[in-house]
Amino acid sequence: MTSDAHKASATGPQQRPAFAGAAAAAAKLQISNVRFTRIAVYTGVVSLERLPADVSSRIAFTRPIVRLEGTHAIFTTTFLFRISAKSGDVVAFDLNATTELIYSMPADAEIADADLEEFGQVNVPFNACAYWRELSQSSFCRLGLPPLALPLFRVQDAAGLMVEHEQKSD
Repeated sequence: MTSDAHKASATGPQQRPAFAGAAAAAAKLQISNVRFTRIAVYTGVVSLERLPADVSSRIAFTRPIVRLEGTHAIFTTTFLFRISAKSGDVVAFDLNATTELIYSMPADAEIADADLEEFGQVNVPFNACAYWRELSQSSFCRLGLPPLALPLFRVQDAAGLMVEHEQKSD
């Protein structure tokens, strides 16, 4: 046994660096298409001047779902953005945009499920964020509201912005 192997076995299993799985998947995936598959936009005010001064905003995205089709990994996630009065009685702006990101990969690529999951939680929202920002800003303008730019996406904030998919009742 080499001294490095002996040290590793003596101290237990080695911790994987943060985002190592996402990096391993990213090395084999290349983004080939981004599209919105469903968009819903709502405004409950004529202008933001009529919105109460005490408002809250919520920005989130659903945990990406991945499916493999041949040489493509297809991730689906929904962007959620809402501005409302803190009292909850007025929703000024509500946007839900389901986004599909298609990544191509070599035919012989082997990517662990855990690495795809981590890639989906880190890289997918990062790759989709520019599209979400543009959609939000153009939706504001089309609804006659003043332009509003979303903050830039920061990978370290991903876990705090991710929500689980809502269960739909029949």
